[in-house]
Amino acid sequence: MTHAGTDQAYLLNEQYKNASNLNKRIQLHARFSTNAYGWHPWVFDHALRAPANARVLEVGCGPGELWRENLDRMPEGWRVTLSDFSPGMLEKVQQNLAALAERFAFRQLDVQAMPFDNDSFDLVIANHMLYHVPDIDRGLAEIARVLAPSGRLLAATNGRNHLRQMRELRVKFHQLYGTGIAPDFEDTYG
Repeated sequence: MTHAGTDQAYLLNEQYKNASNLNKRIQLHARFSTNAYGWHPWVFDHALRAPANARVLEVGCGPGELWRENLDRMPEGWRVTLSDFSPGMLEKVQQNLAALAERFAFRQLDVQAMPFDNDSFDLVIANHMLYHVPDIDRGLAEIARVLAPSGRLLAATNGRNHLRQMRELRVKFHQLYGTGIAPDFEDTYG
């Protein structure tokens, strides 16, 4: 049985058909995060370790929040390719970064079979997307293939206790008020 998190048809046609569900999660994290510095600036701090003339690929770029929040910090020499499996997400990132489109290339792709030559990138960013890859070994092998020998992978995913309090609250609410089976919170807020 395919898990909703890796079911490509579900991800393309429902969860990431457009940016609305992901934007809800981004807003949820922005509103309730205990990290005063912010997730995207922290991730970008690590990305800045790449060379000033780096070839950068982000897989699963979503609506491009990482780049919108850090445009003023992006080295002029970086050549950045933003990619996503979802045409809806790719359309949204192109809208969000339209004024700076000359600084980016955009590609719809599956991380399990990328259309790039070996050693094409100095940095690959996989921010909260690897858990959507059906064959993680294949996806990571593709990332390794397109990374230059001295390249770096910057990957982030959710921890075991991600949104634990929200899940506990949902269960308690449904137990107390008898509203039946709780909706699948992770499908919306993952």
